[in-house]
Amino acid sequence: MENRNHSLLGAVGLCFLVLITGFGIGIFFAILQSLTKLNLDAKVITAIGNSASFGLAIWIGLKISRKEYSEVLRLNPFKPLEALSFAITAIGFSFLLSEVDNLFSMLVPKPDFIINLFQGLFDGENIFLSVVLLSVVAPITEELMFRGVILDRLLKYFSVSSSFIISSLLFGLIHLNPWQFIGSSILGIYMAWVVYKTDSIWNSILIHAVFNGIPLIVLHGLQLEIPGFSAPIAGKIQVLQPLWLDLLGLLITCFGLSLTFFLFRSRNEKIA
Repeated sequence: MENRNHSLLGAVGLCFLVLITGFGIGIFFAILQSLTKLNLDAKVITAIGNSASFGLAIWIGLKISRKEYSEVLRLNPFKPLEALSFAITAIGFSFLLSEVDNLFSMLVPKPDFIINLFQGLFDGENIFLSVVLLSVVAPITEELMFRGVILDRLLKYFSVSSSFIISSLLFGLIHLNPWQFIGSSILGIYMAWVVYKTDSIWNSILIHAVFNGIPLIVLHGLQLEIPGFSAPIAGKIQVLQPLWLDLLGLLITCFGLSLTFFLFRSRNEKIA
């Protein structure tokens, strides 16, 4: 029991370290910009803060583990067809979990600063930085942390299912945003399962990148403003997505999962 408590407290401690370090970096840049003529884009500051705070926590977690980095982080190659099935599922989840967030937002309306934060991430200003932040920096740092260091730590003393749930709840909580918590936690459980089954962190990085990138592709690539998904919230009133998008998300998710299970079964048959 003591080892389990230490494992859990260690995982929580790493999350607090990320938050404290990120907060400190934010204050540093705020002071720096107030004292100088430096005017960095908020997305650049966010990317720096994310990389530095998660990087420090990952490094400490790896040192504490006393294991090979590649073993903790599961830096094994991925199988292309399996990766494709995960990417397809991520597209479906992007549509479905967006609606879950919409439903929660109707019960608990978002404050203006949260709405402005989200719209700032997906706006058309410096779209390249948005892509780098949402589909490169965040997937790499957050997956190495939660599906790498923390999941490995929890699996030592907790059951597989408990490790999936705890790591995913911490993943949801670290966003400090109740309106992201449910969707992030559900996605986190799926990504933990994928990493555990495939023994490759690259798969969850891909899932995370695709999941975050779909709204950018729909809004700026396809230039589609879909209410409740990619369109700005008009009048600060939350709306649901069109039913066709929910059904499309469900269809894509089911297809992606079916393909995944088929490929897993084929892999097991080859081993046998």
